[in-house]
Amino acid sequence: MEKQSEQPLTKGQLLLIHIAGLTAKGDVTQLKSALYYQQGVETLATLTNAPTQRPIFDFAPALDYSIKSHLYGYLFSRTDLLSAVDRELVTIGALSELGGVNGQLRSHLTAVKNLGFNLQHFEQVISTVSETFSQESGKNVANMLKEVK
Repeated sequence: MEKQSEQPLTKGQLLLIHIAGLTAKGDVTQLKSALYYQQGVETLATLTNAPTQRPIFDFAPALDYSIKSHLYGYLFSRTDLLSAVDRELVTIGALSELGGVNGQLRSHLTAVKNLGFNLQHFEQVISTVSETFSQESGKNVANMLKEVK
């Protein structure tokens, strides 16, 4: 049997207590939300290949819960609508045209890389952005891609 380390309990471990209590009460609405939060944490970790606990989320716990439970939990669980790759492509397309959001664009380029994109896939994205929006937008995507690790 594995013993608990001396580290503090993780958010996931603490969430188990919350989920168990909601299950015991039969509070299905709150239970779904808690389960989506945990799923969102796991999805975000997969997409970013990075820790999901960040200063912005510490600063705004409601934002943390909302983004992780609704966006990465509930919406990403709806694979009957769009796959994770498709969702990222939609987001990259929108961010490419918006401009001024290079941090977010870089994050979503990283996400599709973590989902298995290769050089050919990225070249197709850059080409499509250039043809659909502008050469400048395509060059911006290419430049952000250079910053993806």
